[in-house]
Amino acid sequence: MFSIIIPVGPGRDARTALASLPDAGLSPEDDVVVVGDGHRVTIPGKLSPFQVQSGATEVPMGANAVRNKGVRMAQNPVLCFLDDDDAYVPCALHRLKEAIQRNPAAEAWSLSWRFASGRRQWTFRRPAILTNNLIRKRNIAGGCSSLVVRKNTFEAVGAFDEAMSAMQDWDLWLRLSVATPISVVQPPVVIYNDHFGPRISTNLPARIAGLERLLAKHGSQWPASVTAFHRARLACERCRLGSGKRTGIFQAAAPFASVFFFAKSFRR
Repeated sequence: MFSIIIPVGPGRDARTALASLPDAGLSPEDDVVVVGDGHRVTIPGKLSPFQVQSGATEVPMGANAVRNKGVRMAQNPVLCFLDDDDAYVPCALHRLKEAIQRNPAAEAWSLSWRFASGRRQWTFRRPAILTNNLIRKRNIAGGCSSLVVRKNTFEAVGAFDEAMSAMQDWDLWLRLSVATPISVVQPPVVIYNDHFGPRISTNLPARIAGLERLLAKHGSQWPASVTAFHRARLACERCRLGSGKRTGIFQAAAPFASVFFFAKSFRR
């Protein structure tokens, strides 16, 4: 049923993700696709009873291109994306299979998660179904390790945007949510490694570039208040980087957001 796609960054391995698969409920019918970003990845021998493919891009091309290559290699109808330093909890795939069997018409799923550090996920409980309206302002659907989608639906909405340096998961969730409601799988089945080293999610220039492309792709489809919210947010981030003016933060269609992001612009 499942193709587990694991992108592996330059100089990294997939030990954390791969080690979690047997206890997660991986079956011989499932397919594990490990793709290195410009390098081949060694597969542990203890996964030998399972179907594991190993591939690589010829040169480092970024995680989006690696994930897209993994999709092309995938053999099964349901795609599960798992980053190399994240993991599934025991029985995670069993729970996912049960969720699919309960609602066989569903096309995409957001797996609930917990952070490896123990910090809280959100201050509110996510609804059972995520719509485009719910994820316009904030990506409450999760990162790529939370993404499960039928392969034909993934191909219909388009692959990961290889030009995006950040927020590529949010971009794909938004495109998916236009095509189909996204079902939430609870309780948490993914462990996110929220380390405090260098990450794309904390790289301010990358976040700015990602938000700019997100607005260019989706802004015209959003209500004016939502677009204004993100324009205020983008102006705030530019100020924090030292490349923008605070006057750009104030958006008439998003007055409360403007005040919030104005205050945030003073934080470094």
